[in-house]
Amino acid sequence: MLNKRKQKIGLALGGGGARGLAHIGVLKVFQEENIAISMIAGTSIGSLIGGFFALHLDAEILEKRILPLLKRQEVAGLENFSPPSFTPGKKHLTFPTRIASFLKGLYIYNLRTVKKYLIEADGIYQLIEEIIGTSSFEQTKIPFVAVATDLEKGEEVILNQGQMAEAILASCSIPGIFPPLKLKGRLLMDGGIISSVPVDITRRSGMDMVIAVNLEKKVMGREFKHGLDIMFQADDIRAHELNRLKLIAADIVIEPDVEDVNWAQFSRAEECIIKGEKAARAALPEIRFLISQMQKRPLVKRFLPFLDRKR
Repeated sequence: MLNKRKQKIGLALGGGGARGLAHIGVLKVFQEENIAISMIAGTSIGSLIGGFFALHLDAEILEKRILPLLKRQEVAGLENFSPPSFTPGKKHLTFPTRIASFLKGLYIYNLRTVKKYLIEADGIYQLIEEIIGTSSFEQTKIPFVAVATDLEKGEEVILNQGQMAEAILASCSIPGIFPPLKLKGRLLMDGGIISSVPVDITRRSGMDMVIAVNLEKKVMGREFKHGLDIMFQADDIRAHELNRLKLIAADIVIEPDVEDVNWAQFSRAEECIIKGEKAARAALPEIRFLISQMQKRPLVKRFLPFLDRKR
C-alpha cells in the first residue's frame, strides 16, 4: 500500500536577532514553490516571524508589515547596545575606528555587569503587538509554538496557548538586554538559551519531515586580549555544540549566509531576506527529493521497527 496521504512538513525557525529576517526570505520561496508547511516552531525572532506566518500564511504581507516597523527608534537603537564582535575583516579597520569599537564594547560590558538588563520591554512589546495584533494561538491557520526558557528552573518552555504577543515577547527576551517576563507563574527568557533551533519540538509534533533554518554564527577565531574574550569564546563553543546536536534531528538544515550580520543590525533587513531566499532556493532540490521519497514509501514500512521488536 502506497503512502498517498499529504506529507506533514514542520519548520523550525531559529533565533539570531536581525539575522532572523532571513526567515522571511525562506518562507517567500516556500510559498512561491507551493511547499506547504504544516506546523512551525520558533525561537526568539523565529517565533515572531513564524507566528505571523502561522496566522496569515502569507510571507509577502509579513515582509510589507515588518520592514517599515524596523526603522523605528526602538529597533534602530538596539545597535547601540550591541558590543562589536570580532570578525576576520576587523583587522583592516582604521586605528581610530578600532579604538572607538573597543571603547564601545567596554562600555556595554560594564553596563551588563551592573544592571540586570539594558532596555525596558515596553517598546518591543508594542512592536510585537503591531505585527501580531491581539491574536491567540488558537487563531492560527497551522499549529505554531513559541519556545522560551524558564530562568529559574532551567527548563525549555513550549508556549502554544493564549495570547501570542506575550509568548513571543518571552521567546525574544535576550538575557542582559531585556528583562525576564513573568508569564503563567514562570520567569521566562529567550528560548535560544536552551533551544537555538527548536528541531526536537517540531519532530515531536508528528511531522514527516522537519526543515530547520539555522542562523547561529559559526565559532570563529577571535583576538584573546582579555579574560572576557576567552569566556565568550568558551560560551560560543558550548552553544555551537549544543545546537549541532539538536540539528542532527532535522531532515534538512537551511543556513542563510548572514554570519556577518550582528544580532542588532536590523538596518540590513532587506539583505537578510534576500539571503534567506537564496538559501531556500538552493535547498529546493533536496526538499523535493525527500518529499517524493516519502510519497513512494509504503505505509507498512513505518510499522516494521515496531513489528521487529515484537518478534
